[in-house]
Amino acid sequence: MADVCKQYGPGRLPLADRKDIGAGYAMATAAVVATLITVLTGSVLDRIFGPTSFWAVLFYGTFAFPLVVPTAFLSGVGAWRYLPASLPRFGIVAGVVATGLSYLVGTLVASGAISLYALWASPLPTGSPLADLLGGVYFYSFYIGAVALVSTVWLTLPLGALGGSIYERARTASTQAC
Repeated sequence: MADVCKQYGPGRLPLADRKDIGAGYAMATAAVVATLITVLTGSVLDRIFGPTSFWAVLFYGTFAFPLVVPTAFLSGVGAWRYLPASLPRFGIVAGVVATGLSYLVGTLVASGAISLYALWASPLPTGSPLADLLGGVYFYSFYIGAVALVSTVWLTLPLGALGGSIYERARTASTQAC
């Protein structure tokens, strides 16, 4: 870890020497790894169940990158900034909290984006209130977030915990090695 810290550690990424920003980078990295593993898992499913599963997972995995990575970064920053450092096994707890926040923030961002698209792309039907349209959009967005949670939590929670633990250990070692 000390060698990696010297080569890629604080000073190499903007504001990475700050505890919370460095944690954001660590959680974004864990999100990239989780998304890549999900796509590779889709490749295995492709071999077992047929060609549609791989392409669907590849499409959704690629679509997820611009949403997952920034939300994981922001969630990592928030978890490290606002959780008390006195928690036992802080890195693991903060990594799990950041993972959960990523799902919540990602669902809210997706909901906002889908709402804006719905308002822009489809004119409101005559006599139909805006609330009905947006209610359907929010339900659909919640559904997307729930499906993402159920289908990937088996991977993301352990990776979040591992990423948080590794980051805390590297940060502790970097203060001595970097």
